[in-house]
Order: sequence, then C-alpha cells, then structure tokens
Amino acid sequence: MELPDITAGTPDRGKQPKHRLVPLLVTDDQGRPIHDQRWSQIWRTWREAAGWPDEGTFHSLPVTMNIDAQVASEATETALSRLGEQFH
Repeated sequence: MELPDITAGTPDRGKQPKHRLVPLLVTDDQGRPIHDQRWSQIWRTWREAAGWPDEGTFHSLPVTMNIDAQVASEATETALSRLGEQFH
C-alpha cells in the first residue's frame, strides 16, 4: 500500500508529502486491507467462538481486560498476604 512518508517530519504547508510503498501489518486471509465491514465479520466470528453476548463489542475488551487484571492483582496480593501470615 502506498502511504505518505512522514518519517522525516510533516511536509511544509502546501507541499505534497513523499509517498512510499509499505506492507500492511493487518490484512485479511487474502492479503487485503481490513475495512470496517470485514472487521465486523471477523469480530463477530471471534465473539461467537468465545461465547460473548451480541452486545459484546471490540470496545468492551479494554474494560474487560482491565477488570480481569485488577481481579488478578487483588487475588495475588491476597494470596501473598496469607502466605506471609503463615511464616510469621
């Protein structure tokens, strides 16, 4: 895919940026860019495989991951605290 090359900074106002060919990091199984409709199809497949409800969106992930990380952190602290009590 050809994209503006701004690795040396943004171009001067009114000047067109240089372009260069770059490989895409995320593509579909045929090497094409993933657009919003394709992403929706991919997400739906993953969501259903995971058993998430229909209202579970991609944007739900950070919230879910944050809660899971918090719960894991609290569980670790509790376990360490209890282990510490055994050794006193």
